[in-house]
Amino acid sequence: MDTIDYKLLFEQSSELLIVTDTKFSIVAVSDTYLKATKTLRENITGQNIFELFPDNSHDNPDNTTVHRNSKMRASFNRVIKNKKEDTPAILKYNIPKPQAEGGGFEVKYWRTVVSPMFDANHKLKYIIQRSEDVTENEALTAQHGEDKKALNIIEESNKRYHTILMESPFAFSIMKGKEMLVTHANN
Repeated sequence: MDTIDYKLLFEQSSELLIVTDTKFSIVAVSDTYLKATKTLRENITGQNIFELFPDNSHDNPDNTTVHRNSKMRASFNRVIKNKKEDTPAILKYNIPKPQAEGGGFEVKYWRTVVSPMFDANHKLKYIIQRSEDVTENEALTAQHGEDKKALNIIEESNKRYHTILMESPFAFSIMKGKEMLVTHANN
């Protein structure tokens, strides 16, 4: 396999990959990464990754809780310092949508692994960031949390209803079906 084939293999990988040098300038990127981030190779190669992908504050100037840039920079710095792979927590980073898609931003969540790449002398030469779009998983997790909250509210409501009826000073019963079978009755 020659160098051109390796380059094509990297660029056509199904993985979301971006490679920077140790000064954080982008030197290579996979087509899948370009598609996921809605960017063009010629517009990002040679750019500083942290200037190109700044904190999420651009989508909400009042949002001071998002620190994607600082979390990723810390991860890259740990790779440089420790010379081993680093996996930061899942990050929220919104992708700007082109005007053809209505503009604005698309909310995305990313699982990222940052790895060192060494030269023949085991000197750190590049940093590889492999990302995975986990937005759907995060949405399902959030929906599960909302469903759980709703279920708790219903259960609490049922408990209150049951308590009110069972402790009522008036006689009452709940009957079911045509046969009018008593299913619940207070003392």
